[in-house]
Amino acid sequence: MNFAVKDHSQRSLLEISLAFNPELLREFFFRRQGIWRYGYIVLADCALLLLCCAKQIVLPHYFPEIPCYAAVLLLAYLGSRRALAWSLLLAVAGGILLDSGNFLPLGPSSLLLCLLVYLAFLQTGGSGPQKHPALLSLQQCLCATSIFVLLNLLFLAGSLSWTARLALLPRQLLLGVLVNAVFAGPLLFALLDGTERLLFGQAAGSAGEA
Repeated sequence: MNFAVKDHSQRSLLEISLAFNPELLREFFFRRQGIWRYGYIVLADCALLLLCCAKQIVLPHYFPEIPCYAAVLLLAYLGSRRALAWSLLLAVAGGILLDSGNFLPLGPSSLLLCLLVYLAFLQTGGSGPQKHPALLSLQQCLCATSIFVLLNLLFLAGSLSWTARLALLPRQLLLGVLVNAVFAGPLLFALLDGTERLLFGQAAGSAGEA
């Protein structure tokens, strides 16, 4: 299809040409790697976000001695595997879920999670294929968990005194990093990457893909 804007002398001022490839369009809409892949990923990301936020809200009430940062780990994963805009949108939604579930003012957790997503994106964005993905996953989990705990204790601890905040630091930081960043985080990254390979026959999308 050709479109042209012409002057009074029938000279083309602007020409636009559109070409349709039926074979590629059919593959995009009906093959597993086409539009359905993106639909499944969006639904899976949203469902996992709800699950991890609920886990991060509920588990501390039953196991207060074990810090749980499931939503932080998931968003660190998404920040390194999905498009930045989509990851930030999920971070905002996750922060709202965490704040509302903990009966806190809406907003601070969203800002904090957006920062963690952006840092995870920077750790992989533009760096090309990774020779040691397991080490990179560990690094991202350590960074996300440490920053989340420290900024929470500094700015989101409410009316707690500085003495009480310092008293919480060893358990929240050291134990939290050990449980979440060293064990749970890399396991979550490997499980999600393996699931995506199984479903779509390829590795998880890079930071520049949806």
